[in-house]
Amino acid sequence: MALSPMMQQYFKIKDNYPDTIVLYRLGDFYEMFFDDAITASRVLELTLTGRDCGEKERAPMCGVPHHAVEGYIAKLLDKGYKVAICEQVTKPGEQKGIVLREVTREITAGTKIDSEMLDETRNNYLMSIFACDGAVGVSWVDISTGEFKHLQIEAQIALHLNELISRISPSEIICNAEMLAQSINLSVVKFGGSCPFSAYDETKFDYDNALSCVKENLKDFKTLDGKKLCVCSAGALLSYLIQTQKRALKHVYKTENDDENRYVSINANARKTLELTATSDGKTKGSLYWFINHTSTPMGARLLRKWIEMPTLNYGEIRKRQDCVEFLVNNSEFATKLRANMEKIRDLERLSARASYGSISPKESRAAADSLVAVEELKLLIRECPNDLIAETYGGIADFNELSELLCAALVESPPVHTRDGGIIADGFDEKLDEYRLMKKNCRACLDKMAEYEREVTGIKNLKIAYNRVFGYYIEVPNSQSSLVPYRYVRRQTIANSERYVTDELKQLESDIINSEENARLREIALFEKLVERICDRIEDILNVAKQIAYFDCILSLALVSENDGYVRPHVGEEVSEIKILEGRHCVVEKLLRDEAFVPNDTYLNDSDSRTMLITGPNMAGKSIYMRQVALIVIMAHLGCYVPAKSAYISPVDKIFTRVGASDDLSTGRSTFMVEMSEVADILEGVTDNSLLLLDEIGRGTATFDGLSIAWSIIEYLTKNTKAKTLFSTHYHELTELEGVYDGLKNYK
Repeated sequence: MALSPMMQQYFKIKDNYPDTIVLYRLGDFYEMFFDDAITASRVLELTLTGRDCGEKERAPMCGVPHHAVEGYIAKLLDKGYKVAICEQVTKPGEQKGIVLREVTREITAGTKIDSEMLDETRNNYLMSIFACDGAVGVSWVDISTGEFKHLQIEAQIALHLNELISRISPSEIICNAEMLAQSINLSVVKFGGSCPFSAYDETKFDYDNALSCVKENLKDFKTLDGKKLCVCSAGALLSYLIQTQKRALKHVYKTENDDENRYVSINANARKTLELTATSDGKTKGSLYWFINHTSTPMGARLLRKWIEMPTLNYGEIRKRQDCVEFLVNNSEFATKLRANMEKIRDLERLSARASYGSISPKESRAAADSLVAVEELKLLIRECPNDLIAETYGGIADFNELSELLCAALVESPPVHTRDGGIIADGFDEKLDEYRLMKKNCRACLDKMAEYEREVTGIKNLKIAYNRVFGYYIEVPNSQSSLVPYRYVRRQTIANSERYVTDELKQLESDIINSEENARLREIALFEKLVERICDRIEDILNVAKQIAYFDCILSLALVSENDGYVRPHVGEEVSEIKILEGRHCVVEKLLRDEAFVPNDTYLNDSDSRTMLITGPNMAGKSIYMRQVALIVIMAHLGCYVPAKSAYISPVDKIFTRVGASDDLSTGRSTFMVEMSEVADILEGVTDNSLLLLDEIGRGTATFDGLSIAWSIIEYLTKNTKAKTLFSTHYHELTELEGVYDGLKNYK
């Protein structure tokens, strides 16, 4: 038996997507067949049914409603599957045979853009890596916001790649064959459980092909000059987006260089140990991000997460943030007004991205309109601000009055989620749409209006307009007045005492009345699409203002934290030569304490006689808390935030490393000792004179004298070979003998 025409069409499409679950549109459902259906029924907990397909056995089948498909797609992506959306591109009856269908979009973990699939507080990155001749070019993009960055790495490739992938945490990585072969040696792959690398078309990484793609799709690509490997990775990344998304992405229009030297480098282990964005059990509550995040907008929340993971080393920028924070702390009433305004602003980054993508909903468009109104209100507030720095920094926001007024006038206050539901455009905005709606609401009034007009023009006083199922609408004229009938009347029917006619105008009115609901729906869709085009015309301006809003939102958040009692403005910069903290406290622990006060502690580290603090004390004495407290104060200072201390002087810190706790990693076959030694080796390889090290219980994972020897040798290496500032806690009291033996080491308890 031969396959049915529909199943022949399905297999022709499916052959092009062998490793992808195809969602095949049938009416109001997306259906999956054969192996896809079996997989999806298990993952999505759907009932597996069957369908006649022209063969003896019925085809396994399951499906989901088209209006709720996003939630199901999100589950498939979370389980590591790719999804291809196969839509009906013609309506039934528009062509001979079955409805034409084609894949309109391929959705992967790194190309999610629908709000239901994304966490609004974090970015979703797709990364491309090109390896060649001992160097790599890396590019990554978040298509939900338009952010696109690149970095060329030419030394210590594995070390830098491990840290970059850990920091960016991409949802998907594509690469060339050479990089795929090297990836198995990366610790983020072997031990970190990172997302897997997948090989992409080698020709797309070819320099000439990649450069052509970059020039064709990016307005601003000057930052790629001189970075051939980044051109290759960026070009392949753009090709992958075009191939999977089947459309141009107007909001992805430039790429920026990600200079690692601009940030405090915090390796993956340190981020985890210090619980910067999540606690050890994966929860946000209890992390530094949880404590500091008082942002009002999603883009502010995402930017603050980046600030915490990558604290700036630009001391001019730090002082600028501190000045703004200081003003807002001292003018809390003004800051409260600004926060109230911020709360009205929705996720302009992702809303504009979805507009560019063509998937923005009427409800989201209204949210964008209301947000732009709030932006205009924010501009007025900033103009009134007596602080010149804030006025100068945020006074250059683009003008959105015309666009916001258009959108607010066009869209109803509470539009539906889907265009198919109608009720998008406000009454009075479009004359033609109002006519359709009027016909739908009061078609009799329209007919009476036409009849009155015809009586007046023709002089036929007894003219009337009526309807029957056979002839539709008609004009009826008594025989006694037939001499007044104009030539434009076309005879339709003769009855006993009258003649029935139609005119072109009546035919059009009849068509309009019968089709008024459909015409109104189509008119609304057309008007809405034009509104989306108007939003797209301002994509760059909207994305720029979204960045400004996000930045200001972060400053307001830092100001709110800095208002805490006992928080002070730290002295940060190259003119400071020490880390000197008086009465410092652990901000998160202090926040979580209920029945007791946090006991403050002092810290003094410099690059000469007090480089290493050797800390001893019993279990539960707070050694680990104290060490983490120092690192968190340093990070908060680099954010531009006030810190929990009586006073704080923070010298330049370019890297923060930690080795805290004793744990094994049996899933990768690494013992406690092996984990510890691997982490220590990474620290010793990457340490610089300006690094801050937190080393807790080194040597604990082996026998006492072996562990003591290891701890001793590490202290000896650090004190002799670097000027790194080190906090070294230990139970090996024998190490206290080293004070006076090695320069820069002091004992504390």
